[in-house]
Amino acid sequence: MRKTLIGVGLVLSVAGCQAPLLPSVSPVHQPTTSAGAPDEQGRVAVTIQWPYRTQVIPTSTEKLRLTLAGPTSQTIDILRPDGGGPTSTASLTLDVGTGYTLAIDALARQNQGELDPTLLVASGQSDPFEVAANKVTSVRVALSPSFMPAILDFSPTNGGPGTYVTVQGLNFGRSRDLTLGFRFGGTVASIVHATDDGTASVLVPDLATSSLLFPVTDGVTGLPSGSFTVLSQLGIQPAASTVASGSTFLFTAQATSTEGSEFASPSVQWYLSTSSIGAIDASGTFTASGSGTGEVVIYSGRLLATASITVP
Repeated sequence: MRKTLIGVGLVLSVAGCQAPLLPSVSPVHQPTTSAGAPDEQGRVAVTIQWPYRTQVIPTSTEKLRLTLAGPTSQTIDILRPDGGGPTSTASLTLDVGTGYTLAIDALARQNQGELDPTLLVASGQSDPFEVAANKVTSVRVALSPSFMPAILDFSPTNGGPGTYVTVQGLNFGRSRDLTLGFRFGGTVASIVHATDDGTASVLVPDLATSSLLFPVTDGVTGLPSGSFTVLSQLGIQPAASTVASGSTFLFTAQATSTEGSEFASPSVQWYLSTSSIGAIDASGTFTASGSGTGEVVIYSGRLLATASITVP
């Protein structure tokens, strides 16, 4: 019995919580013969466009394993191209029929030095679908990362550019030597120090804007725990004060956010320019102990403000 090859296509649209990966498919058509009852089959050419930045496929992925189950069962591996190339290709031959499913596993190296990628870093499976003669079938597979990064807490919750923020979370990738970043608005911070998979410090970048703080590990954007307010300006009230020796006085820190809004109770460091007139604590309370003049200073990252103080 001779086979009749009928054009059958799969449009594999791999999507996730980031920008979708869109492999393209080109059906191949062959002429129909009249000898015998035909067996309907199709061939599918798949082209994978490998993204470079935040993406559905984790950056550490070295190959995608496509497992087709149904009337025709197949498993193929699609390797990430050498040299950072953007595309990979593969083909599948399958029978026309119902009850197909497509599973995709993203695999990375278990450890440096091992040749075979065995670590599952993302996976997903399609809903059942049908492959019909002379019809393009669209299949969507949502890939879920195996190591979704997440933020549990961070401190401080506000600050100017140059502020170090301590972050507690999950799956930061330190044990797998992965690149970790944090996104402030549309800006991803490049100066990050991770001490383990759940603790890191990040420097607020110059172009950061107030927003939810997202972790980015292995090209996968994870879950935030709250918003970080980026400050653009600091001030002290009052700007000048006279305090009698032996008395206390409370200075108040003021701030403006990058959006131009007043921000109450900014996280700042307090400093007194000279200890000969007294001391100031972390809340801005000055205690006078000697006579003279000096400056009260606050700073947050690279932002700074001063106020003058006199002790008669």
